[in-house]
Amino acid sequence: KNHGDNTILGIQTWLERNYQEELSVESLAEKAFLSTRQLARWFKSATGESIVIYVQNLKIEVVKSLLEQSNRKFSDISEAVGYSNESHLRRVFKRHVGLTPSEYKRKFSIR
Repeated sequence: KNHGDNTILGIQTWLERNYQEELSVESLAEKAFLSTRQLARWFKSATGESIVIYVQNLKIEVVKSLLEQSNRKFSDISEAVGYSNESHLRRVFKRHVGLTPSEYKRKFSIR
């Protein structure tokens, strides 16, 4: 977040507070008063990531935290972070973290 772009910082802050909502680049662009193309370019330039990857990473961090600190079922966690397809989140989680959600929970949960 040390990129110095206040517009993108505002989008990042909004995403952190609203990650569980169904998001679209179009709606984010409207919030920033930019075209979708401008927003995509500015966001990638400022953060080094596309908006989609940024949101995915944000959600994965929340999932990791919930797996570590709660006894919630993965289906509940999936819903809480805005994934309607639990199996898709499992695949994304495994690709990003290198462990399945259950392996991650066994390894890192606070008992």
